[in-house]
Amino acid sequence: MIESPLFKRDVSNNISYVTPLVLLEKNIGLNIIEKRGLLTDMPRINESINIETKKYKISNLSLSFSNISYDGKRLSDDYTFLINAVVSIFFKTKSATNLDECLKVYRGKVLRVDHDELNIKLSIEDTTQLDIHKNIPI
Repeated sequence: MIESPLFKRDVSNNISYVTPLVLLEKNIGLNIIEKRGLLTDMPRINESINIETKKYKISNLSLSFSNISYDGKRLSDDYTFLINAVVSIFFKTKSATNLDECLKVYRGKVLRVDHDELNIKLSIEDTTQLDIHKNIPI
C-alpha cells in the first residue's frame, strides 16, 4: 500500500523516475548510500504467497556497491559493522525530500559481506515474514 500522496502523484504520470535508496540501520554513519552514487546495480526483489501453507516470501537479495574511497574511507575498511545490520530499500521519486515521502519496498538483515578493491557485495536475508507473523486461533 502506498501511503505517501506525493509518491502516488509522482508515479501517476506516464513517465516516472524512481531511484532506489538503501538505508543501513546500524549507527555506522552511512545513511542513504544513493547520495554517494555507490550503489552499482538496481536491486531485484521478488515476492510470492503460498495460500496452502500460508507462507509469504520475499527473495533474499544481493546489493553491490562501489568500494571507492569516500571522505578518506572505503566501505570495506571496517566491514564487520555491516554484519547483522538492518537494510531497508526505498523507492524515491524526483520530488521526495524525506523517507516519509518514499515507498519502502524491502527490509532485511545483512548475512554476508564479500569485497575486493573495487566492489563490496552484501548478501541480505528478508525479514518480512518474521515481522508480519501472527498466530491465528483456530
